[in-house]
Amino acid sequence: MEYALGGDPKNREEDVAPVVTIGSLSGNVEGPRLSLTFKRLLDRSDIDYRVQAANSLEGEWMVIGEILGGGAPAALNGGAFIGDTTNGNTQEVTFADAVQVGDAARRFVRLQIERRP
Repeated sequence: MEYALGGDPKNREEDVAPVVTIGSLSGNVEGPRLSLTFKRLLDRSDIDYRVQAANSLEGEWMVIGEILGGGAPAALNGGAFIGDTTNGNTQEVTFADAVQVGDAARRFVRLQIERRP
């Protein structure tokens, strides 16, 4: 995870951890959704990032956004790519869930990171 998010594996860094927030999409009058924000290094083409959502921790996880092999962020399955901020070789990316917070009794989001062979 440290490698994928641009941290130093020899030092504990809390600011590299993904951040979950609840809010409305910009320009959208619909209700609030969970969103997940994380930083990635743009030169890491050997990493796939997938933001997933589910109604249960044991349930089926659905991919709502992904970045494959250093490519561009893509929203999937009703998820939304909110935007990014680039600073040198670092990009901060935010994906929002497809389900509004009020439409689910419980909702979870997570970041799955896989290293390409």
